[in-house]
Amino acid sequence: MASVYIKDGHYYYSFYDSYGKRHQKSTGLKVDQHTKREGRQLALKQANDQEFLHNGAKNNTLSFLDLLGAVERLSPSDKTKLAMALADHAPDRQDKITTTLTYLQVRDKWLGKLDKSGSWKQEEQSRHPAFYNWLYNDQKVGNMPISEINTELIDDFIRYCKDQGKAPNTIKNYLKPVNQLFNYAVANDIITKNPKEYAQQIGSATTMEWEYINDEAFDYAIENAPYDEDVILWTWLRYTGLNPKDVSLLTPDQVEDNTDCTGRNLNNGRSKNGRLQRIPLNDQLEQLLARYGDQCFGVFASKHERDNSNKRFKKLIAHKGVKSTLGTVRHTYLTNLVNFGQLSLDDIAIIAGHADTKMLKRVYIKKADQEKVHLASNKLK
Repeated sequence: MASVYIKDGHYYYSFYDSYGKRHQKSTGLKVDQHTKREGRQLALKQANDQEFLHNGAKNNTLSFLDLLGAVERLSPSDKTKLAMALADHAPDRQDKITTTLTYLQVRDKWLGKLDKSGSWKQEEQSRHPAFYNWLYNDQKVGNMPISEINTELIDDFIRYCKDQGKAPNTIKNYLKPVNQLFNYAVANDIITKNPKEYAQQIGSATTMEWEYINDEAFDYAIENAPYDEDVILWTWLRYTGLNPKDVSLLTPDQVEDNTDCTGRNLNNGRSKNGRLQRIPLNDQLEQLLARYGDQCFGVFASKHERDNSNKRFKKLIAHKGVKSTLGTVRHTYLTNLVNFGQLSLDDIAIIAGHADTKMLKRVYIKKADQEKVHLASNKLK
């Protein structure tokens, strides 16, 4: 059956012909000119019409997919009449197969059938939860049957990740095991199609840009924050480079004295690369702990609360001409370490929890590199 997706601000449609060839084309409908519901309905109607015309003209027959498309174009009253007419010819209830397996139940079956390396399983366990935790927490549906997860939900997840400042390659990595799981479900007749195949294009990491959050914007946001929890979360992010979820999981016992010099560290445990991540607590964080005490820990435990805090942050820094999110505060923190910390990239990689300096060079220190280039060019005669 035909499906629709969003690309470059327009609705596109896609369908397979009777030979299995995929057809894709723009509907000409702009996303911002219609409500979400109205736009998808108009695009889907156009997609079904094109699929029907294409297959009908090619085969001069009515295939099962064509029949389903024709049913979709019926009015609600005609659909009711058709259902009543078909009821007498339907098989007994015990002969019907209803898919009630949840997404996580299918994942358990899938993992049980795989013979993969330990590194592959570690990657799956680090990437996959980003999707199904979002699905269950944000959609408020509990254990959703896998058959109810459609392309629209995956598109919503992609938009959510983009709003959080996630890089295109990061989003693609999140969706790799999702795509593999859907393929397994299709191959085992649990669902009829893989909704990931029709999702919007994510883009290329080479075109990714992020905006540096200057001190003026940060100070304005914190001074005008409506809640103490916002002040706590934003300050932690500003001076540690952690992500919002990691901040919400912080506990008092992670703050430890530094035995090698004055000051204290935040022991964030072992990161994905196996390194122990210790982040120095600067004076601003010490003042935060002195002011709020235990209130600094466990702030905004649910993702819904953190998302709302992110919206408030974006709105406040926009007053200073900065368009950014809490998800990119980490970029600003690491850039500042390069500019002001007199640290090597290897040292900063340890603080960031990275295995090497490749990510720092490619993404996080854009502004620092630009400043160095300007300083060098000014010395030219």
